[in-house]
Amino acid sequence: MANGTGVAGASAATASEGAFLEVAGLGVTFGGLTALSGFGLNLEQGRLLGIIGPNGAGKTTLFNLLTGLVRPTTGSVVLEGRDITGAKPHVLADAGVARTFQNIRNIRGLSVIDNVKVALGLHESPSLLSTIFFTPAYRSGQFRTEQKARTLLQLLNLDDVRNLPGDGLPYGAQRRLEIACALALEPKLLLLDEPAAGMNPTETIELMELIKRVHREFGLTIMLIEHNVHFIMNTCERIQVLNYGQLIADGEPSYIRKHPAVIEAYLGAGAHDA
Repeated sequence: MANGTGVAGASAATASEGAFLEVAGLGVTFGGLTALSGFGLNLEQGRLLGIIGPNGAGKTTLFNLLTGLVRPTTGSVVLEGRDITGAKPHVLADAGVARTFQNIRNIRGLSVIDNVKVALGLHESPSLLSTIFFTPAYRSGQFRTEQKARTLLQLLNLDDVRNLPGDGLPYGAQRRLEIACALALEPKLLLLDEPAAGMNPTETIELMELIKRVHREFGLTIMLIEHNVHFIMNTCERIQVLNYGQLIADGEPSYIRKHPAVIEAYLGAGAHDA
């Protein structure tokens, strides 16, 4: 893609053929407040997109619209040619959309590995009879689930603590567990909402490399929201910038870093002339 596009170009581009995810004119209004307006995106499969913006810019609102937690007032969302605008979360999960949240949502009281097994079970639920009679098919399924869970935990550097309570892990490890559970859903599109929030610098660097590794090894399409601009600049191939619910810039990190509207959004009017 080009190094950057203007806002109009970014929105108009959503009509091109062959995009994995196409978003056109997406917006939502709560009462008299417009939280997001005219958002457009064309995202190819396997790309790693970062979304940044000041507090209240509309980043999490965008994710809520894409994952069915909020119904849009305007616009459309098409995934692999299928219109998923306003679909329920469980429908979107079946379509291959998974996300993490700003606030960690691991299952309290369950071990690390059982958290992952619950997520895996959404795809591999055994029949009632096979469970009651502990059939060979049931045992085989449980073995596969165990192996898949262990593989994910090894990838996320959590296998050594797999039998510990998930909600008792250090904060950074709980974040990784949430990502493991999202990956267990076997998504095509993974949305990460501020995964580095609350992490110390060492944990943040480790997470940065982990996301790159997940992106590379799973071939996933990933959208990533983060307040840490350095994190986004050093992780993502492409970045979009929101401000007051509007898309103000779209391009590669080198383009975004020097964009006058982005500098103004973060540092105030006249900052780019300083």
